[in-house]
Amino acid sequence: MTPVGAEPADTQTADRQPRPAVVLDDVRVALGGATVLDGLGLIIERGTIVGIGGDNGAGKSTLLRLIAGLVEPDRGAIDVLGADPASPTVRSRVGCAIDTPSAYSWMSARGHLRTVQLMGGADDRREVDDLLRRFGLGAVGRKRVFRFSQGMKKRLALAQAALGEPEVLLLDEPTNALDPSGRDEVWAWLAAERSRGTTTVLVSHRDADRHPCDRWLHLDEGRLRGA
Repeated sequence: MTPVGAEPADTQTADRQPRPAVVLDDVRVALGGATVLDGLGLIIERGTIVGIGGDNGAGKSTLLRLIAGLVEPDRGAIDVLGADPASPTVRSRVGCAIDTPSAYSWMSARGHLRTVQLMGGADDRREVDDLLRRFGLGAVGRKRVFRFSQGMKKRLALAQAALGEPEVLLLDEPTNALDPSGRDEVWAWLAAERSRGTTTVLVSHRDADRHPCDRWLHLDEGRLRGA
């Protein structure tokens, strides 16, 4: 199956181009005996923002987990930044906001980010403080996460995804629980990330989240439709 977005190209020209950030080729994923993704093909070029819509339960979050290396395909091949997405070298270059932060909810927001950062092998207190300010949490950095509103938890999840300046961002409903100004801030952040070459894959059932996307696809019955 030809991946969505694939175009024939002269071999010599293709050799001079950087490899795509994400390539899925005829991928199938079944969970609990049900097929969630079926014959999925997709090419995502570096430095682009790709949005994927679909109804609740369409498999959008599973697709993100697949790209993050958290789910293995039952069939087909997946390549992220030129390698297996489950490899440690790739995971260190991918930032995820797939789940609401909860593992360290008894910690402060700052402590949560510091813990995640140290687990990833980095030690940069200044980056943590900068991210708290960037995502509007500077004034509540000492507040325990379990006391956060849903919108504040979303901001913390995005800050966590941004740790280490990843080359690929995977975002599940990135503006959910945010007010209009918060959504504008997220879109501005994604535009800035794109300008420095970051690739973003976001999934959302909100039409408004098409705003920052270079491409918008629709997941339907385990297959991607759209431009």
